[in-house]
Amino acid sequence: MINIGLASLLALAITLTVVADNIPRTATVPLIGWFVLICIALCILSVLAGLIFAKIEEFVKKHDHLPVPIDRFMCFYQTKLSKVVTKKPFPPEEIIKTLSFALFLLMQVLLFCNLMVFLSFDWNKRAALENWVKTDDMKVYDELEK
Repeated sequence: MINIGLASLLALAITLTVVADNIPRTATVPLIGWFVLICIALCILSVLAGLIFAKIEEFVKKHDHLPVPIDRFMCFYQTKLSKVVTKKPFPPEEIIKTLSFALFLLMQVLLFCNLMVFLSFDWNKRAALENWVKTDDMKVYDELEK
């Protein structure tokens, strides 16, 4: 899991380098640059979360219980859920797997939102051009579109 994240980070870093080399220099960061930077940040968070969950899972296998800070944090929720769902408490391995999967889904949703925001700027290109370009230049744009 962590190897895939590190490979993704390397690919995104190369993508950012290629984008930075091929886009003209401006005073602000272009939209594609923000898109790649946000993807890199989410990938870094995913790798860090994967490392943390791997260490917690290693601790659980060795000691057969959650680390004390996590156990205190989960104690309230575990007792509430165990009364509702089953009569026995959840094993620590199940808690770690469930939290890991929930975080994985959250990261996927954030990446999807990042993509939708990026694509939304292109979908509304005509309105954006009308706001930023003079009306005479819009006539030129209309002729180029034909």
